[in-house]
Parts: sequence; structure tokens; C-alpha cells
Amino acid sequence: KRARASLGAELKGKTDLTYIDPPFDVGADFTMDVPIGEEDTISKDQSAMEMVAYRDMWGKGTDSYLYMIYERLTLARQLLADTGAIYIHCDWRVNFLLRSVLDEAFAGMFLNDIVWSYFAFKRKTAKKFPQKHDTILSYSKSDSHKWHTQFT
Repeated sequence: KRARASLGAELKGKTDLTYIDPPFDVGADFTMDVPIGEEDTISKDQSAMEMVAYRDMWGKGTDSYLYMIYERLTLARQLLADTGAIYIHCDWRVNFLLRSVLDEAFAGMFLNDIVWSYFAFKRKTAKKFPQKHDTILSYSKSDSHKWHTQFT
């Protein structure tokens, strides 16, 4: 709460662009073993900040994920200038959920659903089409958002 208060006081209404790549609610725990020398390894425990930042497991399921993301999106909206926009990177697991949360947090100021396509290896044993893209959802704070056309 202290970090939110300091961000809010210092940057409220002053941010032109926000890009976030939140956890995708995949249920993974990103702890790791770190090799030391040629034969030894040590498990790296996460700090409290790392747990929140890098752990993609939600003890109470999707509801707790949505609560967490709604709080952050609401803060991001407060930090945006009236001319600002936000871009949220997500995948098929949470695309539709984030879109609903964003519609509420940004009062329906939807700009675009951008498809970020990437190469996927072909698998002969696959029983479905491969997942070959992520989504970037774009919203603005108001109708007066800035846009600079990209020519290249």
C-alpha cells in the first residue's frame, strides 16, 4: 500500500503510456535452482516481492487473479494522463477475462486488440492447432488520447 500511495501522489495523471505484461494465470511457480560450480546447485527462495512479481499461482483460483489484476489496472488508470493509453500483454488463458476487467476499469475506452504472432514449432503429435500468438489489449483513459501513426 505504501508503494501505491507514493506512486499515486507522485505520478497521478502524469503517465502518457503504460505497458504491462502481467502473469497469464498459468499456475506456474517460477522458483529456480541455481548451479554453483560444476556439481552443486542451490535452490533460490523468493523474497516477498519476488513472490508477488514472479509467481503465477493464485491460491483462490481465477477470482483472486482477477482481483489482483483489477487493483493494478485501477491504479494504472489513475496514473494515466487524460491523453494516456495502456497496453496489456496477455494470452488465450486470460484474454477474455482481462478484456472484461479492462472494460470496467477503463469505462469501455477500448482502442484495439492487437495480435502478436510468433513462430511455433510443428508437432506431429499435436491434436490441435498450435498457439502461435499473444494478444495486446489497448485502452485509453479518455477520448483525447494521443496517437502517433507508425509508418515502419
